[in-house]
Amino acid sequence: MKRIKKIYTAIIALWPILNVYGTPIDGFGMGDLFVILLLPFVIISYFKNKKALDKTYKKLVVSIILFISFSIITSLLSIIIFNGAEIDIIKRLIVTIFYVILSIICIKQGIIDRKLFIKVYCYAAIIASFAILLQYFFHYVLHKNLYLLIGQLKLSPSNLQSFADYKNKYDLMYLYNFRPTSFFLEPAHFAAYASPSIYILLNKNKKIKNILFAIIVSLSVILSTSGIGIVATMIIWAYYLLKNNENQKLKVITILVFGIFIAVFVNNSIFDKSAERIRDINKDSESSINYRLLKGYKMYPKMQLYEQIFGIGLGGYESYVRALGDETELDSNEYMNSVSYILVSTGLIGFIIFCIYMSNIYKLFRSKNNTCIFIVLITIYLTSSAIFSCNDVLLIVLGTLPIIEKQNNEMQYRQNNL
Repeated sequence: MKRIKKIYTAIIALWPILNVYGTPIDGFGMGDLFVILLLPFVIISYFKNKKALDKTYKKLVVSIILFISFSIITSLLSIIIFNGAEIDIIKRLIVTIFYVILSIICIKQGIIDRKLFIKVYCYAAIIASFAILLQYFFHYVLHKNLYLLIGQLKLSPSNLQSFADYKNKYDLMYLYNFRPTSFFLEPAHFAAYASPSIYILLNKNKKIKNILFAIIVSLSVILSTSGIGIVATMIIWAYYLLKNNENQKLKVITILVFGIFIAVFVNNSIFDKSAERIRDINKDSESSINYRLLKGYKMYPKMQLYEQIFGIGLGGYESYVRALGDETELDSNEYMNSVSYILVSTGLIGFIIFCIYMSNIYKLFRSKNNTCIFIVLITIYLTSSAIFSCNDVLLIVLGTLPIIEKQNNEMQYRQNNL
């Protein structure tokens, strides 16, 4: 059982990387398939662990059950009212419930091997960051494009059906805008995965080696030119520098080294490209950042009153657009940030339930001294469509682990986890 626990822990830590590759099950990636195969172990471990649940965890479970129940109702209404595509809506519901339940199960004490999880995740984030630097070396020094995906494997469901499609897309893009992806399909996917590791490395033993690794990961996230990653990195460093005052010498060195990297970045063409993406916000452009940040909020006021209250259902966007026909200015692309997606899909009622759920998540994170991870989670929700995904589960697990150990309890905690 211990060996299976370690395998399961490693899979959760590597889940977003594994999910780059597809499976015969439509809508599920390779990481999802491994997790499904290990579900019997997870369920047994969940009910075998007889430790009392605290009030915050119980409230979290209740709020998420309410959210799932309401989501099922709104999705069924979408099928009836908008003549929704049953398969698409039911598929979205299944995927949503799958990820949400896994989040709740994984944060229960005893399911995840804490030390192994942090070790595997940090190593993976560091290796993925070095991969970004290697891709830069190949592109600018050797004048070749280095792709690090396994070409023989099927890619996860996306607009890229194969490795050849992925390569063709980025070969064309790199002619005018170099945005490396490391082991992922998109730069933003890499940034969302790697950036939380900066927080762990900065607070892990306070060793110079870990500080240097944190700087390398930060540099790689910035070089990916992902707006999400750049904002998350700035938040983590600002939080760390404000909260850590015990070692002034280390703090000064950290500020100087990271300041040099920022100065180099600002004076580089990469900065201009990132700034241009941010300037696209609120313009009549079709940039991905414009879609993510504003589309849902522009759509919500134009919805009917009952739609604003109850939503159009998870996965019901395309059916909704079809039902409106020529009366709508909306396109068929559902792409929007997570917060606005919840508002549009489940309406005001679902959004309030979701806020209650997030307040309970915050209480759990704060109890483990991981408020910074919660801020990063909210930032990602506000800027990307990452909710109800494997990356979502990863962040929630990270936020509920005791990353920062209090000095007076550190030895006792280590003894209890040997």
